[in-house]
Amino acid sequence: MTEHALAAEPTHSRWNRALPPRLEIDPGDTVHFQCVDASGGQMRPGISLEQLSGIDRGRVHSLTGPVFIRGAQPGDVLEIEILDLTHHGWGYSTIVEGLGFLKDRFREPYLFHWDLLPHETRSLAPAVVPLRPFCGVMGVAPTADGEFRTRPPGPFGGNMDVRELCAGARLYLPVLNPGALFSCGDGHAAQGDGEVCINGIECPLDATLRFHLHRSHTLSALLDRRRIRPRPAARRPQRYLPHGRPPRPSLGIHRRRRLHPLQRGHESAPQPGGQRAHDHRQRSHREKHSPRKAPLLMLINDPAVVSELAELALWVFLVSCCALPFGLSAQQTLGGINGQVTDSSGAAVSGATVTAVGEQTALARTATTNGEGVYSLVNLPIGTYTISVSNQGYESQKFPGILVQADRTATVNALLKVGQVSESVTVEASPLLNTVDTTNGYVLDKA
Repeated sequence: MTEHALAAEPTHSRWNRALPPRLEIDPGDTVHFQCVDASGGQMRPGISLEQLSGIDRGRVHSLTGPVFIRGAQPGDVLEIEILDLTHHGWGYSTIVEGLGFLKDRFREPYLFHWDLLPHETRSLAPAVVPLRPFCGVMGVAPTADGEFRTRPPGPFGGNMDVRELCAGARLYLPVLNPGALFSCGDGHAAQGDGEVCINGIECPLDATLRFHLHRSHTLSALLDRRRIRPRPAARRPQRYLPHGRPPRPSLGIHRRRRLHPLQRGHESAPQPGGQRAHDHRQRSHREKHSPRKAPLLMLINDPAVVSELAELALWVFLVSCCALPFGLSAQQTLGGINGQVTDSSGAAVSGATVTAVGEQTALARTATTNGEGVYSLVNLPIGTYTISVSNQGYESQKFPGILVQADRTATVNALLKVGQVSESVTVEASPLLNTVDTTNGYVLDKA
């Protein structure tokens, strides 16, 4: 078992089985993937809504790969063991006009930046959002020739956006081409059960995956396997989740039955009579001798389903909290401040500390200038702020009364003057006869 590393570049944003593999591995090997964010690396912390509107949409879902698994052939099953997923400390969510579940209610474009701690984000303080990173896109090359956009998923996997595919889960995909040609990307730091605004917390991330190959097996559905909750190892159950449309889309809820991920073709095909007929007789007997109940009541009487619904309700609540800043509240109450810090010669001052303190709320936010002297303070509640700029060796500057308005960015540029010099230099001179013009010259020695 060998470990490999695969950098993000060059990425690809189309499924195409003709793409040459960037890496070849053996079953059992581990690969450390570097993955750019869903924009293809065009986003960065502090980017404005105007800059967002100018990104190249053709680079959306830029993926890292393909990876060729030696020995993989059509008819096999590729098992992807998700060992670790690590974000890079920042993320973003957007509302795009005309897209999303609530597109008729939220029609204005919006951009929200997240500061990510290792396991949570407090960008919605006082609310705390737990983080659970995963790749929104994981898949193998499809069977058809040509290029295909990565937005719709398919039998090959792809843009599934399943939050269960976090560290500790295993994904099973059918091998459709020699070598499977696996790719992944579209990192999320957190997401509910779906993307209400077509985003989770989008972010770049590093993914560590181990690949296993099951030869000559078929899948009845795309599956991922995960632990339900932390429990003692001897009592820790596993759950298999088939991916695809429910049999009754209007209802949107259907029973999950326990599956083994690998089923041989002749076992998964229903046979006339036999077990199928027996199940039908048993069901007819129960319906005949049991009082009728509404389907919802039958679901609630199932303890496993009650647990599922409780977990779903919790995540709906969290999604609602996360959706708040993209809707009414944040669109009306957040703004920002940016600018550049220079010295008296016009040169950029890097490493300067810029602090914004709310004059009504005493809320403080701090940023540091980059190599070009630029800083950005985002997600500030509307109000009036005092901006302080300081750096070692310079006199500090203050700018009171800076107004932050909803969905706007104020610009405050600062000019720092060199501060008082406290160091002294001693210079000693001794006379020296200049033999050329017989004048006295001096040799200067620095002490």
